[in-house]
Amino acid sequence: MAKPTRLYWDSCAWLGFLNGEADKKRELEIVYAGARAGQYELWTSTLSMVEVRRLRSEKDDAKPLSESNLKKISDLFAQPFVKPIPLAQDIAEHARELVRNTTGLQKFQDAIHLASALRWDSQVMHTYDNNDLLHLSDKFNCRNGKALRICYPDETTDGPLFSKSKAPQ
Repeated sequence: MAKPTRLYWDSCAWLGFLNGEADKKRELEIVYAGARAGQYELWTSTLSMVEVRRLRSEKDDAKPLSESNLKKISDLFAQPFVKPIPLAQDIAEHARELVRNTTGLQKFQDAIHLASALRWDSQVMHTYDNNDLLHLSDKFNCRNGKALRICYPDETTDGPLFSKSKAPQ
């Protein structure tokens, strides 16, 4: 069996999958099924485990939030093909440099995701973050020297031609 492709999912990909968001659902389900089948590994910062803290349906619910939904979120990250990346000092320092020096990169959370993907040699980063991340595709090299491609998940499922026609909402 071929070595699985290392994909990085930022928080918006996890949230889109978890919530079944209509504009993201199909592509994310295809990638997730590919990961279950051994085609992909889904890498993500442990920061995602905090950012993905509730279902969309819980947005206006009073705390404490549902234990069953918390289990659903925890189970999502507990799959053998999900590879959590700890927010280590080298990643934090690189993220700080990225957010200070990269035009168009505003959110420190996205800098952490970018630094994590670069540190662990992800081949592709999936995101719907048009403002902070998508414009940075192929502008940074991973530790292995290869450029990190940052794209919508449908670039993996349907190819780049179709991903260009779909803008996140």
